Amino acid sequence: MKQWNAELGEALAKWLAARPDDAESALAAGLMAPLLAADGTAPEDISDRVAAALGEAGRLRPDDPGIAWLEAMRCPPGSTLCDRTSALQRLMRLDADNAEVWMVAAERAYQDGDMAAFDEYLHLAAQASHYDSRYDTGAKLLADLLASMPLPPRSPQADRTLRNIADLDGSPALSDADFSTVLASLHDPGVGDLPSFSPLTRACRPPLPVSRRRDCMGTSTRMAEADILLARVMGVYQMVVLTVGTPANRYWRERLRQEKWLLSVGARFPGQKGPDRARAVWQLGEAPALQAWLKANDHAMPPGWLPDDPRQRDLITLGPSG
Repeated sequence: MKQWNAELGEALAKWLAARPDDAESALAAGLMAPLLAADGTAPEDISDRVAAALGEAGRLRPDDPGIAWLEAMRCPPGSTLCDRTSALQRLMRLDADNAEVWMVAAERAYQDGDMAAFDEYLHLAAQASHYDSRYDTGAKLLADLLASMPLPPRSPQADRTLRNIADLDGSPALSDADFSTVLASLHDPGVGDLPSFSPLTRACRPPLPVSRRRDCMGTSTRMAEADILLARVMGVYQMVVLTVGTPANRYWRERLRQEKWLLSVGARFPGQKGPDRARAVWQLGEAPALQAWLKANDHAMPPGWLPDDPRQRDLITLGPSG
C-alpha cells in the first residue's frame, strides 16, 4: 500500500502539471495535497499548499459556493495565502438561506467578543430556511477529480488493504469508480469543516432576553432538521433546555431520545466507509441516509430504549431540571 501511495502521488503530480491554470486545477491541488504527501512533505508545508490552492481557486472562481465554503473553513486564521474572512463574506451572499453559514459567522463573532454581531448572525440563522452542513463538499469534489484521472494499477494486496481500512472485508475487488469514492471519503472526511456549537450552547443558556431566546429557538429548530447527526442532536438538546416548563418540552425530550439512538446506530452503520455508504450520504445527507438504510433493512428503535449514560437518561426522562 505504501508503494501504491507513492505511485498515486506521482500520478497525481503529473496529472496536475498537465492541467491548465484554472480554478478547477487550483481546487484539485488543494484537495489532493494530502494525497501528494507520500514524498515525506512536512504537515505544515501541506497546510500551506492547501491554503495557497484554495486562495487561488477562490480568486479565480469567486461565485462558487463550494470553493467559498472550503476556503472559509480550511484557510488558517491569519494566513496570507488565502482569506477566510473574504470567503465567508462571499458565502453569506451565495448561500444566504443556509443556517450553517450564519452559525459560522456567529461562532467567529463570539470568539472575537462581538456580541452585537453574534446576535445579528444568530437572527439570520434563525430566519434561514434550512441547515446544510456542507461537510462532504471536499470529499465529493475529490471523488469526482479522482474519477476523472487514470489511477495507477493496484496489486491485489493494495486493494485488499484499502478494503480492510474501509471496513469492506470480504467484499469484491473495488472498481476504479468505487475506489475513487472510498479514497476520497477516507482522505477528506470533512469533520474539520464543521463549526463549533459551543458558542450557541453558552449564549443560549437561560435566562435570556426575549429576542435572544427567540433566535436561539429558531436556530436550534433549524439544526434539529440538519443533514448531519451531530447538528441534529445539538439542536434538539438546545430545544430541550429552552422549552423547560412548557408543553413542548415532552416532544423535544422524545426527539432527543430518537436522535441519540440514531447517533448510537450510526457508529455501527454497516460499510461505514464504503462507496455505497459515501454516495448515499453525499446524495441524501448523513441523517437521511441512515434513516433510509434503517427503514430498508427493517430496523427500528427498541421500545423504551435509553442511552447508557445515566445523565443522558435523566435528561430524556426528567428534563434538565430533573
